[in-house]
Amino acid sequence: YFLKWWKDRELVNLTSGYFEKSDKILTEYFLDIFNRPEDHHYIIQYAHQAIGHVTLGHKTKKTFEIQNITFENKK
Repeated sequence: YFLKWWKDRELVNLTSGYFEKSDKILTEYFLDIFNRPEDHHYIIQYAHQAIGHVTLGHKTKKTFEIQNITFENKK
């Protein structure tokens, strides 16, 4: 899902703003993020369709950040 979503320029403009074309670079980027044991990532589903994700990211020893990204299904 993440590779597909980060190929969507509109979604990227709403988040990081940095568009990357290379699947290899994106795969390495997401593997690095997902392999951080202190962070947790969840796919949001509605009517059996993935519509976004939630991240609980460890920022400091005592603080976390929640990121919630959902988008319209363009089917």
